[in-house]
Amino acid sequence: MKWLIRPAGLIVLSLLLVALAALIVLYPDLGLGGPRAARVPSGSREIVWLMPATSGVSWERLVQAMKRSAQGQQLQIQETRDAADLLPEVILRGAGEPIYFRWYKLTSDWTADYWCQQLLRREPPPLAIISGSTTNMARQVATALHEQAQALEPDRRPLLLLTTATADSRDTHEESETTPEATLESLYPGRTYRLCFTNRQMARAVTRFLWSRPDLKPDRGPVLTAQWIDDGYSRDLFLGYQKELERRKVESEWQLLGAIFRPMPLDAMLWCGLPLAPVSSDLPIPLRIETSVGTFNAPNTFEARSVRYLLEELRRPDVAQNMPRRPLLVVTGQIGPTRRFVRELARWDPNLARRFVVASGDAISFDHVYRDRRITWPVQDLPVVLVFFSHRNPVDPRAGFLAEGQPLASPTTASSTATLRLYEDIIDALVFAAPEAETAEQLRQGLSQVRFLRGRLTLDAAGSPLFGADGRRNSSTGEHVVCVRPMFIEGQAVPEALIEIWRQDPTGRWVQVGDALTVSYHDQERADDRP
Repeated sequence: MKWLIRPAGLIVLSLLLVALAALIVLYPDLGLGGPRAARVPSGSREIVWLMPATSGVSWERLVQAMKRSAQGQQLQIQETRDAADLLPEVILRGAGEPIYFRWYKLTSDWTADYWCQQLLRREPPPLAIISGSTTNMARQVATALHEQAQALEPDRRPLLLLTTATADSRDTHEESETTPEATLESLYPGRTYRLCFTNRQMARAVTRFLWSRPDLKPDRGPVLTAQWIDDGYSRDLFLGYQKELERRKVESEWQLLGAIFRPMPLDAMLWCGLPLAPVSSDLPIPLRIETSVGTFNAPNTFEARSVRYLLEELRRPDVAQNMPRRPLLVVTGQIGPTRRFVRELARWDPNLARRFVVASGDAISFDHVYRDRRITWPVQDLPVVLVFFSHRNPVDPRAGFLAEGQPLASPTTASSTATLRLYEDIIDALVFAAPEAETAEQLRQGLSQVRFLRGRLTLDAAGSPLFGADGRRNSSTGEHVVCVRPMFIEGQAVPEALIEIWRQDPTGRWVQVGDALTVSYHDQERADDRP
């Protein structure tokens, strides 16, 4: 052992100790098999929030939603954190057993499959897992649950509640018809519930809104479309719009057929294909853009090429003389690609761009066009009427929204309330469904009783059921549409716009929410920055 006290031995020993310390710091669970699911106290139940470790803002929004729900339903709330903030949790206490809401964090090492294995092997398993901020995440969690839950009795298999996974098809890597066997819910059948609306529902809502407004409704075709083929969300949303526009075309043709086919339901006509003319007259081949990768403002090569092609087609004499007064352009990309595409269009032909009504989904949010508008949606560079979808009211004063110019307005209070209200729906649905639920099956039966009435969730039988038999959220249970209208003076775009919020009532009629917001895009210095 004398070699240990020699210089070379001391150096080797020091290096070994440093390596061991590094392993302990970098991999604290090495040798322990990784983190374990926390114990559920006797007489309690657990709801899991399974989201990436970077979802701190989303967790805070969820906690805020819990506090609002607790206040409205006279529940007690207790928020706890461990020293390292590894497992944040909130406890809701009411008439029944307490419910533990815990955030199990997804990382590259602790995947959905890992956590589902840990949670479902523990006794008791959770009643439900809330996840699915994206369709890819929803697919991973649903697949893991389906595999791991086979060892449990059917009534103890946790429910999966999806937050903002909007794709209709579970296979977003390719364009395909969405059949009951190919939907996202079919990955974990009978146990999956969506609190958000699907891409098809978003397309239906925006389309119906446009056709309800004489100043926005296209008086004729063609409807122009743009999709990014490397983006599964873009492809799926495009298919949703395509189906809705085809349906709209069938409805208009059906009206011309008179009494011959009028007794036949529209869905039967769609199935039989009786009145369908080739849709190419109203739905041209879409602009398929190879990639959505690009800089903040400058279009990538494929986007620029698509804009040039579109303008060349629209300038053809046979097309130009039949152009609609308000051409409809459906753009299904994320906020960055959409901004680049519209900006390039306005740059090459500003007069034509001002005639366009651009329809999109929920990838563009109210925060993009209001709170962060000077950067993310500068209206003078993008002088089009923009219509997009919101899952809940983005300007709800009851949820803390204060428009600019109101007392105490700040960047926080000017933020969208749509996510907060959506999370409230999740908490309210669980609280209503789980007062006495001890198993996931009892929770599932409770969710079937939840209703939507006058903008809130309730158990009142007079409301509309929140979920359909397939676990999807029913239409007319909270959809909103945002319409951004640029302002022009003597044909010139000015740095101002009107932002309107519309909601759909149970009869399908669109009603404006409050007054339109008048917003300015001037670079005004903040009061607190002044000397």
